[in-house]
Amino acid sequence: MTISDTVSRTGSILKAVATSLQPSRLVLSLLMVTLLMLGGQIWDGIAPATVSPEGLTAGVHGTELGLEEEGVLRRAQRRWGEESASDETPELHSVLVTLEQAMKTVPAEDRSQVERTIRRIESFRPRGAFESTVHYLHVHFELLVEGAVMCKPAAVYTSLLGVFYHLPAHLWSAGQGWFLVLYGLFFILVVAVTGGAMCRMEACQIAANERLTMRQAMLHGLETWLRSFMALVIPVVLAGIVCGVLLLIGLVFMSIPLVNVLAALVYGLVLLLGFLLVFILLGYVVSWILLLPAVAVENCEGGDAMQRAFAFVLNR
Repeated sequence: MTISDTVSRTGSILKAVATSLQPSRLVLSLLMVTLLMLGGQIWDGIAPATVSPEGLTAGVHGTELGLEEEGVLRRAQRRWGEESASDETPELHSVLVTLEQAMKTVPAEDRSQVERTIRRIESFRPRGAFESTVHYLHVHFELLVEGAVMCKPAAVYTSLLGVFYHLPAHLWSAGQGWFLVLYGLFFILVVAVTGGAMCRMEACQIAANERLTMRQAMLHGLETWLRSFMALVIPVVLAGIVCGVLLLIGLVFMSIPLVNVLAALVYGLVLLLGFLLVFILLGYVVSWILLLPAVAVENCEGGDAMQRAFAFVLNR
């Protein structure tokens, strides 16, 4: 690589960084984050909280409170809220709201006691799936940054393994399988629309030196949402199909007498399927960031976007 090529590539990188800080793209990024946060908060508001206060790694938390926890809620409600005429235990979230309001009205010398009560209630409050996921991602993102800055490959590996493998497993173990599926699809949909809009803005500016407005970019993102969505989903679906075939062969055909002998004869095919599964997953991890640009630039379907992204990585 010559010096002129290096200077040219450096200039392109700096130009891309500068264009990414344009107000319209920052607004689109903020819109994407807002939609994701809003969707997660709505889920936690309507779905039962089953995650332990200690986090996803602690597993499922029971919905029934113990006598000690009920006593804490009753005393807090009697002292800083309106005492109920019934003997029922006050609802946990309503007590927290009451304490937060009391923080604004109680004398300064009593605020420390209110804060201690809030911390005590928070110590046994079950967490929602979204809240727990955000906390889990926050911890592992800090670990990733620390590993990258301090040159600790083990920390980077642990962080990535926790996000892409342990996080889905913990959510499933905590009884949040529906959150994993439904919010995952919602996440992909939001990224497909807003990410497709931002990719289209960058493509038009680089190819034709045309700066799209935020409205034009969002209209394109909405028009091509299905193609962008399928581009992100198809590799996962293909990997799931191959994984299902391997599980079927292992659990069914390998466990039936005589049939397992026939299945052993095609063991080479099983190895090829395993290689295909690894190829799809590794290709997706490496090239997922190219899927939306492929749709935005080439205006192709989801399957074509996958082929173009994988081919680009393999050719490099």
